[in-house]
Amino acid sequence: GGNALRELRSAAPSPSCPTSSKGQHLRDLLSGTLYSTMAEHAANGGRRTISRAKLHRLVLEELMQQPNNDICADCGSKEPKWATTTHGCFICIECSGVHRSLGVHVSRVKSVTMDKWTEQEVRVMKSVGNFYANRFYEAKEHKKPIPNSSRDTKIDFIVEKYEKKAYVNDEEFRRSVSPLPPQIALAEADNLPLWWMEYGTDDQRVYFYNVITEETTWKRPEGPEGIEVIEEDEVQSEERGESLDSDKLFEFPAELKAKVDRALNEDDKWNELVSERRAALSGHELACFGELVRILHENRRRITKEQDSRSVRALMYRQVLDILNGTYVAPRNSATGDMVMQGPSEALLTLKKLAEHRSVVSRSRMQTLKKRTKSKFFGKKSSSMQEGESGALPTMNTHLLLDVKACMYSANEPTDLCISLYSILRETFITEDVVISLTASGMPERDDDIGALKSIFRDIGHEEYNSELVLLCKIYRKGAMKTKDSSKSSLIASGTAAPAPPDTATFRRPYGCCIFNITESFSDRKITVDGDEFSPDALPIYVPSSENSFHRIHEDLINGKDHERAPQSIGVVIGLTCVQGDFAEIPEKFPEYTSASTAHKLYFSEVFEPGDERNDLYVTICGGEFQQGMKKTAKNVQLAVSVVCDDGSGGQLVPNCITRGAGAGRETTFHAVVSRHVNNPNVEETVRLELSPDDIDRCYLLIEAAHCVGHKSKVDFFSYGYLRLTDDSGVVVADGEKRLECFAHNGKFDFLDGKMKLKPKESIRVRTRLTSTKHTQNETLRSMLNWKNKGQRPPDIMEKLKRFTYIDPFEIIKFMREVFDAMFMIFDEYESSEDMQNLLFDNLVFLLMTLCDEKAKQYKNVLPLLDYYIERDLTNTNVHRTILRKLNFYFADLEDTAKSRVLRQCLKGLKYHLKLIIASRKLFVANVGPEITGAAAGGGGDALDDLPEGWTEHRTGEGKPYYHNAITNETTWTKPQREVQEIDTEKVRAFQEDDASFRQEIHKLMNAITDLMSRTKPDWVIISQGITLRAFPSFYEELFLFFDDVEMGQLGKAFLEAIHKEKPRITIEKLAVIWALTRSSIWQREAARDILLPTVMEQVKQHIGAGGERTTEEAQQTLLCLEILCDTVRVVEQRPTEKSNWDLCCLLGDVLLKDVSFVHSVDHETVAQLNGRCNLKIDIGELTMRMGTSVLSILSMLTTQDLERYLAERCADDAQRRTFVFDVLSCTEQFIRSEDGTGLFPFQWAFLVHFAFDAAAQVAAKALPLLESRFGDADSRENRPLWEVLVRLCFSVVRGRFLAIEDFSEGRQKYWRFLCSARDPVDARDPRDAAVSTALSAWGKLGGAKARFVSIFARNLLYISTECRKRESLQRIAFERYYDLLRCEFEALHDVKSVEEETVSAFDESVCDAETDSAFIREHFRTTLAQSVRDNLDTDQSASEEFMRRVNEFINDQGSLFDMIYDLASMKRDKDPEMEDETTKQYLYVLDFLQKTKRNDLFVKYLRQLHKMHRSCGNYVEAGIVAEKESEMLPWDDEENGMDEATTRVRSDSAVVTLEAPECEKIQAIRRAIECFAGGKDFERAIAACDVLGAHYRKTYDYERLGPVLREQASLYEAIIHEQRFPCEYFYVAFYGKGFPAELAYLSGNAYIYKGDPLEKLGDFRERFAKRLSGIQLLQSLDEPSAEQQESDAMMAIVTNVKPCKDAHENEVAAGAPSSVQQYFANDRISTFTMSRSFHGQSKEERVNEFSDLFTKETKYTIEESVMFPGMKRRALVVQRKERTMTPVENAIASMRTTNADLRDCIAAATPENYSSLTMKLNGVIDAAVQGGVRMYRDAFFTDKFRDENPEEVPKLDELRQVLHDQEAILARGLDKHGSLCSSEVQPLQDKMQRFFRKYKEDSQL
Repeated sequence: GGNALRELRSAAPSPSCPTSSKGQHLRDLLSGTLYSTMAEHAANGGRRTISRAKLHRLVLEELMQQPNNDICADCGSKEPKWATTTHGCFICIECSGVHRSLGVHVSRVKSVTMDKWTEQEVRVMKSVGNFYANRFYEAKEHKKPIPNSSRDTKIDFIVEKYEKKAYVNDEEFRRSVSPLPPQIALAEADNLPLWWMEYGTDDQRVYFYNVITEETTWKRPEGPEGIEVIEEDEVQSEERGESLDSDKLFEFPAELKAKVDRALNEDDKWNELVSERRAALSGHELACFGELVRILHENRRRITKEQDSRSVRALMYRQVLDILNGTYVAPRNSATGDMVMQGPSEALLTLKKLAEHRSVVSRSRMQTLKKRTKSKFFGKKSSSMQEGESGALPTMNTHLLLDVKACMYSANEPTDLCISLYSILRETFITEDVVISLTASGMPERDDDIGALKSIFRDIGHEEYNSELVLLCKIYRKGAMKTKDSSKSSLIASGTAAPAPPDTATFRRPYGCCIFNITESFSDRKITVDGDEFSPDALPIYVPSSENSFHRIHEDLINGKDHERAPQSIGVVIGLTCVQGDFAEIPEKFPEYTSASTAHKLYFSEVFEPGDERNDLYVTICGGEFQQGMKKTAKNVQLAVSVVCDDGSGGQLVPNCITRGAGAGRETTFHAVVSRHVNNPNVEETVRLELSPDDIDRCYLLIEAAHCVGHKSKVDFFSYGYLRLTDDSGVVVADGEKRLECFAHNGKFDFLDGKMKLKPKESIRVRTRLTSTKHTQNETLRSMLNWKNKGQRPPDIMEKLKRFTYIDPFEIIKFMREVFDAMFMIFDEYESSEDMQNLLFDNLVFLLMTLCDEKAKQYKNVLPLLDYYIERDLTNTNVHRTILRKLNFYFADLEDTAKSRVLRQCLKGLKYHLKLIIASRKLFVANVGPEITGAAAGGGGDALDDLPEGWTEHRTGEGKPYYHNAITNETTWTKPQREVQEIDTEKVRAFQEDDASFRQEIHKLMNAITDLMSRTKPDWVIISQGITLRAFPSFYEELFLFFDDVEMGQLGKAFLEAIHKEKPRITIEKLAVIWALTRSSIWQREAARDILLPTVMEQVKQHIGAGGERTTEEAQQTLLCLEILCDTVRVVEQRPTEKSNWDLCCLLGDVLLKDVSFVHSVDHETVAQLNGRCNLKIDIGELTMRMGTSVLSILSMLTTQDLERYLAERCADDAQRRTFVFDVLSCTEQFIRSEDGTGLFPFQWAFLVHFAFDAAAQVAAKALPLLESRFGDADSRENRPLWEVLVRLCFSVVRGRFLAIEDFSEGRQKYWRFLCSARDPVDARDPRDAAVSTALSAWGKLGGAKARFVSIFARNLLYISTECRKRESLQRIAFERYYDLLRCEFEALHDVKSVEEETVSAFDESVCDAETDSAFIREHFRTTLAQSVRDNLDTDQSASEEFMRRVNEFINDQGSLFDMIYDLASMKRDKDPEMEDETTKQYLYVLDFLQKTKRNDLFVKYLRQLHKMHRSCGNYVEAGIVAEKESEMLPWDDEENGMDEATTRVRSDSAVVTLEAPECEKIQAIRRAIECFAGGKDFERAIAACDVLGAHYRKTYDYERLGPVLREQASLYEAIIHEQRFPCEYFYVAFYGKGFPAELAYLSGNAYIYKGDPLEKLGDFRERFAKRLSGIQLLQSLDEPSAEQQESDAMMAIVTNVKPCKDAHENEVAAGAPSSVQQYFANDRISTFTMSRSFHGQSKEERVNEFSDLFTKETKYTIEESVMFPGMKRRALVVQRKERTMTPVENAIASMRTTNADLRDCIAAATPENYSSLTMKLNGVIDAAVQGGVRMYRDAFFTDKFRDENPEEVPKLDELRQVLHDQEAILARGLDKHGSLCSSEVQPLQDKMQRFFRKYKEDSQL
């Protein structure tokens, strides 16, 4: 295999070099001196290093620039960025995906730019390439895909090409077995260094090119030659992100560069080669050759001027030689799709596309773009396209509104502003010019334009913005040839410039240019799409360095080249507005732009609209080359453009066909800018030609060159060039640049008769671009469109049709209507030719497949255009027969490979095939006439409308028909009859036969489609089934025109039943199709729906109600099922019948209720994926409301008998019946319950809100008899949930806030009643009345189970009594039933705890609600409700004394409790965090009252509220203590508390089951306490709570729950040791003064201890305290204020910190415990606090020793007996205060003990990693002691004088001595440990402390 491929490569001509002998210039270019200089330079250079990755990248870049490698080897897409290293060819990203799917054993794919390559892989690419790979793999004839081909087509081709090797020529290649693939074998034969590329010349000589140094040599390179390849991590420049610029790595000498430039600019060798080739050609080939020479010459010049890349030059020269010698291998011929050697005519088209789309200078492209960032016009964000920051750019087509506000410059002459949009990255203009003409004074030429210089650039797309879009304004002056002296002139805007003299000729001359970056402004969000105008600063005007460079001044400005500002100019002031939407709406939104000119893009927009037509031929005058002649100076050349029409009599100019741009008038001749003293002018001005299709075939573009003499006002024409605008076949000249030969000008159109005189050294350059829907540049398309006019024979037509598939899809889209019309006309014309029919049908299949393909979506709005054509523009009445017949032919045998291939293509456009069939059939039936069709149907007129013209049928409200004539305005009850006409029976019979045939063919096609849907093989069927499914709804509904409802139902049923559940890949598509059917008119037809409904329901049941966790796919299936069900309910409920009600009942119970709550759990990503996959618009919120409406609609229509029937027939046992009833009630409750009281629907949807609540009331009323008859025992465990949900449902209706119409305004009440009565007069009732009635009926049927329902009834009756107070009847019922609840509970339990608790809760919730009238609530509960109970008690003769006593006690106690709760609620309602202490105090008052009155349930409730408040304030320890108190109040067993067993109801297949009961409330309270204690770092209390919980689990043998408790307890023990804890500070606050508010008056004269926040110090607390009590004065002195101050109206307080104090016997921890433990217990359970102040007994002058005279005054504060810190509150009242004075000896003892304790803690905590604290402590103690501490104690206390003077202190001296001895021992132990831990750096300090310690011991000898 390797040898064969190698031989093929050597035998084939090189794709990048010529094979003829006309390449001498290349040998001259690379001969002798050039090579020796390069070699010499290489020898003198040092070693060069390059990373392996960069080397690979350079080689691959070079390879991708070679011909054939720049397009995909498989489909021809441009600029492939992927490669198959197995086969050695470059491919596009789409084909790479296909290769990857084949597996690495067939093809290994890599990205050229992103993946890491090995040297072996690079060598494979270097040795093979696209040309040789395709010569090997595509040797046989085959049909190759094009870039726009479908993915399936590409898959088939690539599989055949690479995997099956079907196109390899020799069987020997296919059977050969080699240890290496042929590509690898070929790569191994390449022994060149990787960086050298081998190229060939025309005479088979070989030269070599170095991609690193860009050297070129004849000599075969050997060895590394001074280049070292190193790995990535060795390259430092790689880490810095430096680019591998060859000019940096290898600096070419200046002499070498000059030689290269001279060689490339040698025109003699170029002209010699051109002349030789020209002599060998003639006729049309010669004309094409002239075009080629011009294009190539221009590109050669551009490369020479702009590039320094030697490899790019060599590549361009190779292309030039190949084309000139007729051996150029085209990358891809778009007309044929084949790779062939091209001559000049074919190469011309190819090269034009290359010149337009492919940059031959791509290597230096990015360098140029990088330079642009240095330009003054582009900031840091200017390269948004390169950086990928396009998020702020418009994502859809927009229109740019331009307002030229002012032009401030000094030209002294009239000027033209030519404004256009330009793309930097594309290097091309986007739009035509907007032309604005100004006078010399700077004013518009027309007075109407003053202040209205507005224009619109329309249809600017995202791609344009993303290509770095700029606004370009070029200014031309119109006046004298030379500029006047403007030094004394002012700006144009000032209006003082003098006009030109009348005797001076007017010429258009260059003036200046300004530019504005639009893309950058979008990136900076200065311009947005919201319609706001952005006006930048005045755009500065720059003048060109020379007149002949004016054409490229914008490029210079973009690239950062400096230009001078226009003298005495400010600039052009503009405003830009970007708007989206329809272009026609702009005048309505922006009236000031009504008369604005519109600038179109130079090419078609991506968005096509029906009726969009353009007929523009843009001509750009590039420039020319002219001889100077006998003149001393160069000419002043002006080019004039006009159009000549050959009318057969010498020709004439076409008048007014040229336009300079938007805003400019039409001209017969356009005069370009004058280039002064320039023989080779560069113009670059574009005009638009508007020529009719009838005239363009006879038109020529005429460009005349004239010499302008300014001082003589003379214009002398001396030369001209011409260009025929079409060829002989009528095809418009191809786009691109053209060089026109020049002829001597004699004032006549002599070129029409061929008598012109050639001027060989002169030429004119023009560039054309066609943007038209009238003309085409494709010969095949034009021949097809004019197939009849040209008189073509059938073989000629067939030949053109065979080439139809190679037409650019964009051309087809432009001429869509014409293409279809021509195709269908040919269908009719050659109906008898089967070959022609087959070819036409193949083209139709290709056409529809192309338009439906994903790639066609780049042209937006394609499919709507196709729909528009089928619905509006189709005129053929017979094409349906051919399409139908062909479809049936291909559907007939799915196993036939040839047919299946065509069928797969048909299926991609199946939707439009069938649309064409139906539309054509409708036209046919319409043409036959209603008389014939009516007679054929068995009547006297049209089967669908047998009324005479003008008559329409109407019906009254009772359904009685009447008829109205719109023409005569006549109305009658009698049905008018159509006038009977004589009918041709032959026509009727013919139509009947045709109709029967059509029906038979349609049935046959539908059966074939159904058969396709039922298959599982072959493999391509599954994909085709998905396509067919998506197309089905679009054509199925149209078939109603030809079939009745029953037939349609049967067809649809068969189709749906063919889709099995075993096909999960198309399940989503299947359900989407069903949903589309339910939304169509099919679902409105009862007969069809009755047939389809069972099948649809069966399909839905398969994918709904699964329950549990769902995958994304299952969730999406469920969503579609719910949409289907909602649509079904919507249709069926419109005409309910007994049968439909039963169907709906089954639908509700079997399907809908199973997933009624599923919608709330669906995430938005799942919905977005589904919408994108099936092009749907599912909205979760809308679906939720639709489901609610559907369920409620069904329930409102069903009767109790329907529900009874369902329970009897559809439920197997009582468990299933309970499930159904429970689901019905709970689902209904779910739809009407919400936080705002409106339920499922928004508050504003009054009608639907009333409907929902009324339906809920009806459901409750219908369900009550069911519960009574089947589940009457409400006390049983199984039935109780049913009664509970029924009662909840009733009261949920009552709680509907929107139903409280008595609270509405009068106008709103009328509106409400109007809405309700409009729906049904019966519905005007208040649903609350029915709901209350049902609830009370249920209460009466509960029997002995009433006690279990007391709470729910009490809660809701209290709500009615307060919220429905304007409804006296309801309030009276509430009061009566409230008393019944008291009596019922007392009779059952001998207590009224439940009613009492619910009453207190209701009062608490009501007074805490900010929206309620708390004063009314307080009065209502304390007075009205209490009085109602007393009244009922007085009238109740059967009430027992015990009941009366308990009720009276209940009323009296609640009065006091309500007052406390009211005060508490007022504080809670204010939600003031600074009132935390006051709120806590009120909570404790309430709790104390409840505890004294033994109301434990309410006590627990308010404990939980207090816990929640503490937790929200961050008081975790206090919250834990409250939770701990709550747990103490609760029993372990729930039954002991009189509560029901906690059960959880879940769905089961057959029953309602009870899950394991959750943990009891006591355990939950303990867990909350543990969590809070841990959060507050009170680990000891958390451990104690764990002990309680663990003991319970041990007792109950619940070891599964015990394990986690023990593990948590262990972690808490570890936290005690390892976590750092800081005890809270405590503060003493004493209040004085009489100015406190009434609610805080109790503070005055009292003192309190406050617990501070963690780490809060005195300053922080004082600041917080001052904010809490605004206006309070914090006293600085700790002494009590005077009596006068205490009686003043001020608010004063003394704030200081205090320390907790415990007696020795209160200490709960042993002395040896860790310091953190001791610290904790020292600050736990504190009730006494101390404050100390030191003072001296003597004055400073009399003082001898500091310590001997130091006293301390200690004050001890004791708080109230019931409170300890920490506790349930953070403030405690001081009830006792004691003072004592400490002697100096006692002070010394206390100080030393504190120091010793700190030393012990530091020694214990020191570790090798952290001993700094010990270092500082030891150093501080020893240093202080040595400096005099111990001596001071000795001199002060251990003297005889002190003993004699203070005998009472002598016993304390022994204690002081012992403390000092203890310190000595502690210090010794600390120094020993410190010495063992410290490092060498700290050792000097250790030595110092040892010396000081020895001194310390000497001083401490007492």
